[in-house]
Amino acid sequence: FSLMGLALIIRLYYIPYQIPISLDGIGYFLYTVAIQKEGYFPIGYLPLNFGWSTFLAPIFWIVDSNEMLELMNVQRIMSSIISVSTAIPIYFICKTFFKKNIAILGAVLFLFEPRIIENSVLGITDPLFIFFVTLTIMFIFIKKSKFFYISFIFAALAGFTRYEGLLLLLNVTLLDNSASKTPSI
Repeated sequence: FSLMGLALIIRLYYIPYQIPISLDGIGYFLYTVAIQKEGYFPIGYLPLNFGWSTFLAPIFWIVDSNEMLELMNVQRIMSSIISVSTAIPIYFICKTFFKKNIAILGAVLFLFEPRIIENSVLGITDPLFIFFVTLTIMFIFIKKSKFFYISFIFAALAGFTRYEGLLLLLNVTLLDNSASKTPSI
């Protein structure tokens, strides 16, 4: 957890607090503000990929600020926190295949990879999508069947966050069908 704390400090250091969010991040920001102000999903903003905005809307409501730059920084900070939290399922996935020391190394490589750090401070949907995908994969590898079905929930949330996640949901469904057809010994 100390490495996760250090990774979060690095991300918080590199957030450009005085610069507004740009490109894709502004679309997510505007939709989040619209959800927060209107209290429901407004029509005409984002036809797809609205999971990140839906996740941020209650957080914006808790922050309760009308300052655009402050809310954009909240969006970036939440993106950084989620990015760092992704190291936990990555550790468990790595532990499935390797010894504990190598699993820690896999999580550390994710935490301190420069492009992942850069991506997490942009305030876009990618860190949440990666988090849901890694949770899906982690629950696929858990041996107990009741936990396998949790992977469907996270695959659906990944599809809610980015439409590419629907392909993951399709693959998990096919994996479940093939697993149920295999004869037990």
